[in-house]
Amino acid sequence: MAIDKYEQSAAMGNTNASVALGKIYEEGIGVKADLYTSFLQYHNAAQKMDPHALYKIGDLFEKGIEPSSTEKNGKILGFYKRAIEHGSTKAAVRMAQIYENGEYGQPKDSQKSIELYNSVVEEEEEAMNAIGKECYIRKDYKLAVELFTKAADKGNPTAMNNLGTCYELGKGVDKDILRAYDLYEESSRKGNAQAMSNLGFLYYKEAKLKNSEEQFLEAAHWFRYSVAEDDSLKDSQYYLGLMHMNGEGIDKSLDLASTYFEKAAENGHDTSCLKLGDLCYSKPGNENKERAYEWYSKGAQRGNSQCINNLALMLEVGFSQYSPNHKEAVRLYEEAVNYGNKDALFNLGLAYQNGIHYKIDEMKAIDLFKEAASQGHSNSIDYLIKLGIIEDKHQFQAQNQPNQYSLEEESEEEESEEEENENDTFARARTVSRK
Repeated sequence: MAIDKYEQSAAMGNTNASVALGKIYEEGIGVKADLYTSFLQYHNAAQKMDPHALYKIGDLFEKGIEPSSTEKNGKILGFYKRAIEHGSTKAAVRMAQIYENGEYGQPKDSQKSIELYNSVVEEEEEAMNAIGKECYIRKDYKLAVELFTKAADKGNPTAMNNLGTCYELGKGVDKDILRAYDLYEESSRKGNAQAMSNLGFLYYKEAKLKNSEEQFLEAAHWFRYSVAEDDSLKDSQYYLGLMHMNGEGIDKSLDLASTYFEKAAENGHDTSCLKLGDLCYSKPGNENKERAYEWYSKGAQRGNSQCINNLALMLEVGFSQYSPNHKEAVRLYEEAVNYGNKDALFNLGLAYQNGIHYKIDEMKAIDLFKEAASQGHSNSIDYLIKLGIIEDKHQFQAQNQPNQYSLEEESEEEESEEEENENDTFARARTVSRK
């Protein structure tokens, strides 16, 4: 048997044979998997400073070969560092990840992490993907695409997902949605949960455009797969909540919508806090304004301007046992305005017009209505017509030339939000996977 020859060769001091036996027993190739025997074989080779054996000893300590060891962190770091000194590129990648994430008592150090990734970027696909992400963040999209492509060609599923995002958004390459679909699907087949989520979003967008029941079902399918693979994917949870709330291709159920929104909110999704607040505030037969206030507060703490505006509305009129608090309501409107919220501009205008906290100031109110209207806020436009400031919507747009600029600003705002979503897409790009 081949294993007998390896054992004979290893007994004679052949490090390559010891490393091969370590792999055989680690993975159970033709034998029953036995991590302890694997460890002994790697250890024999590591004593002769074999770089791969040194790396695998660190890896086995991570997997818990000595679960009760009080020196586990030191052993893991020590073996990886020795492996790097003797030329292990895989150990360099793992240490880069440890510095990146701050694992095993090692403080986070992005500079050391990048240095290690750069040192093996020509050899290791994970390093290619990691440096590609850094290039993407600093908007060197062409180099990012080049590195993602190299890593994807080597079969790296995270790089496939990231390259798909570049094609979806037209970053560093011509926009190509079909190519994005292909890359997301290929990455998904390799088990990448973020790619499943991104694929679901492409199907969801297409379903909205075509009002396609089939595409909605496909979107739900991928969103569900993604959260089954990784329950921290807040965007998938949010869209499943949205689809259940609206009955888009799946059963309409406010209870299921709330469940998914809550999961997304727990994972930091601020718009889910808004949706939960809305549902609690006005759910037919089961409204709960105190709970709505709690969800809006959570969203507001995360910087969601609509949650801030809605908190202000609740405080302005009062709810349940809470009396109106005009001072705090106005403060929150102003805060939401600073975030660029058009509803808050309109509501702040009403506060000036009606003397809520402020002295009545019609001119200030009209200025605020005009500012909101210039950004396309329909209620503000209607109110200006009601006040006789303009005769109709078209007249307002003709008179107010800056409206064109505000539309461009809105486009820039959407692009900014898109970039934030891109960063979310890449948030798991260098997350350590021990699968």
